[in-house]
Amino acid sequence: MTTYVEREDRPSWNALLISVGSYTHHPALPSPAADARELEAVLADPDICGFAKIDRLDNPTAGQARRAVADFLARHGDGPMLIYFSGHGRYDFAAGRLHLLAADSPPQPEDGGDSLTDQWLMSELAMARGDRAFVVLDACFGGAALSHARQAPRALKEVPYALALRPMVQGHGFHTLAAASPVEPAGAAPGGLSYLTHALVEVLRDGSAVDGTGWASLGRVCEVVAKRVVDSGCGQTPMSSAHQRSRELYLARRPPAPPNLAAIRPAQPNLATVRQEQPNLAAIRQALANRDYATARRLLRPVKDSDNGEHRYYAVLAMFGGHRPREFATDDIRRAEGHLAGAATGPPQLCALWALIKEDHYLQRGLPQGTPTVEDLIQRAREIDPRYAAEIVTHLPAPECQTWTRLHNRASHQVS
Repeated sequence: MTTYVEREDRPSWNALLISVGSYTHHPALPSPAADARELEAVLADPDICGFAKIDRLDNPTAGQARRAVADFLARHGDGPMLIYFSGHGRYDFAAGRLHLLAADSPPQPEDGGDSLTDQWLMSELAMARGDRAFVVLDACFGGAALSHARQAPRALKEVPYALALRPMVQGHGFHTLAAASPVEPAGAAPGGLSYLTHALVEVLRDGSAVDGTGWASLGRVCEVVAKRVVDSGCGQTPMSSAHQRSRELYLARRPPAPPNLAAIRPAQPNLATVRQEQPNLAAIRQALANRDYATARRLLRPVKDSDNGEHRYYAVLAMFGGHRPREFATDDIRRAEGHLAGAATGPPQLCALWALIKEDHYLQRGLPQGTPTVEDLIQRAREIDPRYAAEIVTHLPAPECQTWTRLHNRASHQVS
């Protein structure tokens, strides 16, 4: 693990993540659960955010959500805290009120009924004894939480947003990031995360908001995330605001760089001798067990271009060097997939390895997976030897993936 010098002004953060995808009176949303899961993973990562405590609440009623917020603020209000919501948002233009819809919110929350409102959330934060909060609202019309705008929709569209904004909280240290302006819906990539959460997770993971000190401030994170969402062409305009900031708050550090797959590719072997040289598979397995990936790659050099499925399987395991696939650039992943070409007709361990790479790098990030699909590969990997399953889950740690869970369960059948 990379060692960092902690900033003296960065105490431990805590987070409350609320996701609502199942509703009684509103359409279901596919992304909130995945949004919260992915954000939780990066916030908990000790090499990136290292949050001390993360509470997660999936599909709560309005009453449950209120109690969770009150309890969270009572326990962690004196330190830096992140409160996150992913779900439906509904804006009451007449009242200037944003409703964050809970699982039991009525069809027309503005006519009365149980829902969370931006004013309620901000007032709870203002009354908390602490003064350092980061609120992320991944919901339609979320930018309404940044203003007291009471104009009709037409009037609001005619007023520049920068002029219409009014701080809602007069304390200090409150930062808010919203997925869209007060007149825009928010969406998700097909089959993936929402656009805002996907950008936030990726910015924290790739370190693009980190400054020269090696840390990413809240202001810089919001700026980079907003630009990434706009550049995606999804039609959303994220909004952010800092209220009476007394000093900068730091959310994440520079993540450790994964190994460069292009740099560690084995050199072209001497084709005249490759038929005479066979790798010592026992030595390769031992090197992997010791997490000595450099030695494993060295032992595999003579058979870099081998058609042998076993050789290709261990070559890819060694290439990742103990890192999960989504930590790598897509070009690196495609390079690794080149070694797996033809895996669909190869041994089960090749299919299982490719399935996990595809799910973690493509599906978990809302990217198209191409063919063969993860399910196609999993079907062909059903009879994988538990020993290979154990190797894959050990060297490609991606526990949020269904493929990883399946392989982990399969590995549990291994006889010691």
